[in-house]
Formats: sequence, structure tokens, C-alpha cells
Amino acid sequence: RELCESQKNLEDALNVKTKFFSIFAHDLKNPFNGILGMTSLLAEYYENYTADEVKRYLKVINDSATHVYNMLTNLLDWAKSQTGMLEVTPSSFCITEPINEAIAVNSYNIDFKQIKIDLQIEYDYTVVADKNMVFTIFRNLIGNALKYTPTGGRITITVNDGGSDYAWIAI
Repeated sequence: RELCESQKNLEDALNVKTKFFSIFAHDLKNPFNGILGMTSLLAEYYENYTADEVKRYLKVINDSATHVYNMLTNLLDWAKSQTGMLEVTPSSFCITEPINEAIAVNSYNIDFKQIKIDLQIEYDYTVVADKNMVFTIFRNLIGNALKYTPTGGRITITVNDGGSDYAWIAI
């Protein structure tokens, strides 16, 4: 019975990992399409573009490559967390730092979809946490919000204490 239960748990874990990798691979396709499309256009028709257009395309390529890099970093962090090798390094920082970094990383999609980011931060709270993990959380939350917000929409990020001893963050 214990062997059957252990086998069931392993099968469930394998199914979760398979689904995770499927979602991850799907999410990688969009930034790679941007990179491949823009580099193809530049390589074949570079003489037809102005310097400003080339600069704009290079920005798209850079933003897409940054997005892929961040996704791979997330995957490596997830793999480390599964094996117990992820180091947690708490430090003191202002909560707006990882929020602004996550917005910057997602700037291409924000601009492309013409999304308005509305920051409602009543106070720049200082937190003690692993800054990289908090940044990863915000990057993923903002990325998901962008995915499901229609073109021309608005994403509101609110940080307040709600009248309590704790700060609340809503996206």
C-alpha cells in the first residue's frame, strides 16, 4: 500500500512538472518570435530603415531577450527550490524597488499593449525579505496582469496599510 501511495505521489509530481514545462515552453515562444521576427527584418531589409527605426527594433529585440533571460532565471530558481539548493538572502529594502524593476522588465509589453500602469503607493514601506524572490513575484504578477489585460487597459498596483500594522499589496 505504501509503495502504491509513493508511486501515486511520484506520478502526480511528474504530471505537475510536465505541465509546468509545457506552460513554460509556450510562454517562451512569444519573446522568441519577437527576437526572430525583428532580427529577420533587420538582416534582410536594414538599408530600408532609418536609424530611429533600427534603434526601436533593437529595443524590441533587447526587451524580448531580457524577458527570455528572466524566464530562464525563474526556471533555474524553481529547479533550485525543488532540490533545496535555493539560498534565501533576506535584506532590508523599499518595496517600490522590486515593483519598479518588474515594471521596467515588462516595459516592452506595457508599451506594445498601450497599458497604463497606475501606482497607488501611499508610503514607500521598508521590508525585510529576499529581494530577488520579491522581484520575481512582482515580475510574474505584472506579467500575468499584462497577459490578461486588454490593449489600452489599465493595471493598478496598490500598496497601503489598510489601517493595520501590515502593508497590503494588490495588483
